[in-house]
Formats: sequence, C-alpha cells, structure tokens
Amino acid sequence: LNAPNAPILESATKEGKAIRLVWSNNDERTVKYKIEKSQIFGMVGTDKFEVSGGTTFSDTDIESGKTYYYKVYAVDEYGVTSSASNSLSVEVE
Repeated sequence: LNAPNAPILESATKEGKAIRLVWSNNDERTVKYKIEKSQIFGMVGTDKFEVSGGTTFSDTDIESGKTYYYKVYAVDEYGVTSSASNSLSVEVE
C-alpha cells in the first residue's frame, strides 16, 4: 500500500488564546490527520493530536514566551501515514 500524499500546512497563526492551523488535503484517500507539535525545530513532536473531518485545528495549550513548531500527517483508512507536511512555527508573545 502506498502512503497518502503529505498535506500542505498553509498557515499557523495565533488567534486569541489559541494557535490555529490550516492545511490542505493532498490525497483523496485521507480519512484523518495527525498533528505533531514541538518546541524544538526539527525534533519529533512531543504533543500529538488527531483530526478527522476537517482541515483546521486550534491548539489552546500554549504559553507566552514559547515558540511552537507544527507538522501535519495524512492517514488513510488502513492506518497508513503520509510523510510530514512542511513545518510552520508560531511564537507566542
């Protein structure tokens, strides 16, 4: 089985007390997404979230003075996971 194509992470912006992620699906076989969050660029995310039925996510677990890095993965109906999307970061002031 071929893995789904990686999604494209289009934006990561601070909105109020959350960081809002928006991505685009790159594969019609995708049934859900996994989001990885890290505080160190290039490191495997310590926080992981799952989203099904949409291409947006709001992360409310953020702290002032920190920078967060996000990547999104597509998952198909068989549980096969894509490679990572591009990474975006947000600095919370």
